[in-house]
Amino acid sequence: GIEGTIIPAKTAMGWHENIRQGRGAPHGIQDMLGTNAESFWTPTQKDIAVVESRLRTVLEETVKDPSTLVSNAKTPDSKKYLSEQISNILKHYGEYRRQYVGLVVNGRRRIYLNSFPSREKGASYTTQFVTVFDGGFWFWRVVYQLDDATFLDLSINGEA
Repeated sequence: GIEGTIIPAKTAMGWHENIRQGRGAPHGIQDMLGTNAESFWTPTQKDIAVVESRLRTVLEETVKDPSTLVSNAKTPDSKKYLSEQISNILKHYGEYRRQYVGLVVNGRRRIYLNSFPSREKGASYTTQFVTVFDGGFWFWRVVYQLDDATFLDLSINGEA
């Protein structure tokens, strides 16, 4: 029931070049994604089905201990805040759109999953990378590593 788009490798590479040249981000899309991709690949529908079949359960488990998936969940206050944010994601789980970007990092295939509210207007999410500052739990990202079927690096926007 989640609306989303698989971003072709060629499109991701184009985003990378546009971001690198136009926004002063010397490492291109890697600066936006927070990871140093060696290359891009195009995930299949089957790859996305695997990710989506596991994602909700992983988020439900992460509510109990955000430090398992969120690198900055170190203090009791940050863990409590992140648990609340993840709970909100789960409450609104069906209200998101997604972009799926295939990355290769250290020789391993990953899928970068970019989530944002389905009500979000503006640029077409099928052709432009959606990036928003602030917005809290309505804007979040997670990485799935195919080789070992693990989720990595959940990040949730802050709130102004």
